[in-house]
Amino acid sequence: MASIGGVVHKNQRLELRVKQVVKEELNLDVLIEKFLGTYEDLGLQRHYISHAFVARIVRGKIRTDFQSEEAKFFRSIPNNIIPFHVKIIRDAKLFLKTR
Repeated sequence: MASIGGVVHKNQRLELRVKQVVKEELNLDVLIEKFLGTYEDLGLQRHYISHAFVARIVRGKIRTDFQSEEAKFFRSIPNNIIPFHVKIIRDAKLFLKTR
């Protein structure tokens, strides 16, 4: 299980790309509330870098694209999530509790 993501194109702002990817992959319009930070994972085959954001849904109904079979909300972190995404989710939960 993984979170959504995409490539940032040359001369494109991160926040704009986040909104585009969420729209393309989940059919949702979002308002970005916070940039959580940059997270890294030195994988076996590549160096993963994720720029993580907390966003609020403002419009739309979830619909997945060709990359996903389903999209779900969860109360506790699933066991089958990509390991370094666990830290991102924990940091997002901490932010949401303290805002």
